Amino acid sequence: MTECKLSLPTETSGVLLADWVETVLFVERRRKLSRTELRSRLHSAYLDEGEGVDVAVDLALQEVDRRGVVGGAAYPFKVERSGVAVNEAVDHVKYGFLLLASTSDGFRTQKDFGEVNRLLDLLAMEGLKAYLGEAGRGVRFAHPSSDGRPKAFTKALELSPNPLMRPLRNP
Repeated sequence: MTECKLSLPTETSGVLLADWVETVLFVERRRKLSRTELRSRLHSAYLDEGEGVDVAVDLALQEVDRRGVVGGAAYPFKVERSGVAVNEAVDHVKYGFLLLASTSDGFRTQKDFGEVNRLLDLLAMEGLKAYLGEAGRGVRFAHPSSDGRPKAFTKALELSPNPLMRPLRNP
């Protein structure tokens, strides 16, 4: 298995460490990351801190476990006795997209949000359509317009199959 070249967190923060663990599992397409491997991979970052490696592993696992409690059945990772594993029963693609978008240095430092915003809009639209059920439909109404809809908001509303959504005409 080839290790990805992700930067290790520079702070001993459970949130940052859990983000790193999740990203490693997602990017490397792993099913599991053992405590032993976590210790080994974190050793270089926390080498001079004595018990720092064990503390970092414990913080990461505690945060993954906390996210599992908060996220419930929708959270795609789980803590096991031997480490962290992917919950195969959960579709982790959407979570992975949000994880990578939120942890990417490029998006944050270069502030190049254009494509991510479009993808996030589409992801939100798909989530809403799923919530609405089989009859759910959606159109992205963000700026700039894309996906074939008219640029003018009122013109786009005219395409709605719902008459209540269409703009009123002056008599």
